[in-house]
Amino acid sequence: MVSSLYDPLGLVSSFTLPVKLVLQSLCKKGLKWDEPIPDKESKEYRKWIKNIDSLENIKVPRCLRKVQAKNAKVQLHCFADAIDSGYSVAIYARFQYSDQSIESNLVVGKSRVAPLKKITIPRMELTAATLAVKLSNVVSKELGFHYENKFFWTDSTSVLQCIANTTRYHTFVANRLTTIHEGSNVEDWHYIASDLNPADLASRGMHGNCDEKISRWFQGPEFLNKPMSEWPESRNFKCTIIPDEMASKVVHATVIKEYSFMSSSTNRYSTWTKLKRIAGWVIMACRKFKQKKNGEIDKDIILSKKILNEA
Repeated sequence: MVSSLYDPLGLVSSFTLPVKLVLQSLCKKGLKWDEPIPDKESKEYRKWIKNIDSLENIKVPRCLRKVQAKNAKVQLHCFADAIDSGYSVAIYARFQYSDQSIESNLVVGKSRVAPLKKITIPRMELTAATLAVKLSNVVSKELGFHYENKFFWTDSTSVLQCIANTTRYHTFVANRLTTIHEGSNVEDWHYIASDLNPADLASRGMHGNCDEKISRWFQGPEFLNKPMSEWPESRNFKCTIIPDEMASKVVHATVIKEYSFMSSSTNRYSTWTKLKRIAGWVIMACRKFKQKKNGEIDKDIILSKKILNEA
């Protein structure tokens, strides 16, 4: 039933995520195809089947903008959101016409369930932001509009902090930040409250026929139809660092060992007797080279012979 919905643009991805979660739950439990579905998953599936008929009443305009308006100013607005069960992206084209009228329409949506290997919600939010950048590049290329600029919106302050800072992060975060920085600018990213974020509808899934939610999903939040001066105020996250995602610094140290005759001799000779004999000869040679008085040399010779005899 899930695969029977043909939706390449993800226009109804906010409706399909709940049943995807049911399918993932069944796969986790390892049920075979002929085994009965547990009660919890069965209730969720029947609830989804009951509400899926409401999709027949949804109409999507074939053209994103007014046909007669050819000189409209176009902006691309990309929204990203994630929760513990899934993440989503919604991209809208905003048109401002010469008569100052404004309209916005959903271009593409995408919703995905969370991976089986659990990751933190901030990392899920970062994954959603990365997907938003990738989809925005595809939309920009395929639609062929001349965009004034792109806007990326997320309700995750941790994502905005990571994007704004140039700190060295762990591999998971660093790879996704590389994609984000290559496909967007830091000043393109803005904060939006969760209750205004249309991508939040897809990450949580929509049940039933709610006109307000459906309108927000297909036309975007209300502020897109207003002048930029009335948009939510953007925050500054350039001075904050995320210590949990910072990679540890590696310090290389070089140890220089000073040469020591006794330590090298200890490693070179295997018996205590041989080591004492060699030490005696060295002492005798060193004192001779200093060319001391004959009386002192004789004493050294006697000392060296004594050491050798003991050996």
